[in-house]
Amino acid sequence: MSNRQQQKQKEQKQPRQEPSTFRWFFGHVFSLLRRHGGAIVAWLMIGYSIQRLSAVFIAYAGKTSIADLTLKVLANVSVVWTMSLTLSGISITLYVRERPSQGNPRAPYDQSHGIGIET
Repeated sequence: MSNRQQQKQKEQKQPRQEPSTFRWFFGHVFSLLRRHGGAIVAWLMIGYSIQRLSAVFIAYAGKTSIADLTLKVLANVSVVWTMSLTLSGISITLYVRERPSQGNPRAPYDQSHGIGIET
C-alpha cells in the first residue's frame, strides 16, 4: 500500500467534529437575520416612524387647547399600537414568505385515503 492510500484511510477514519453550541446557535441566528432581515428592518422603520409621529403629537398637544387631551391620549396609546403593528407586520410577512414553500400539506393524506380522487 502506498503512503498516499494510508493517509486517505487515516483521514476517513477520523470522525467529523461538530461545531460548538455557541457557534451553532449564533450561526442559526445570523442565518435567520440574513434571510428575513429586510422585512424586519422595514417593519421596525414603520414602527419607528409611528413613534416619532406620536412625539410630534405630544409636542403640539399643548399648543392647541381643543386637542390637548385627545392628542395626549392618542400619543400614549400610539406606543402600544406601534409595537403591535410592528410585531404583527413581521409575523405576517414571515408567514406570507413561508406559505408557498409549504405546498399542500394535506395532499399525502388525501391521496392515501382516496379523498378528491374521482373514479
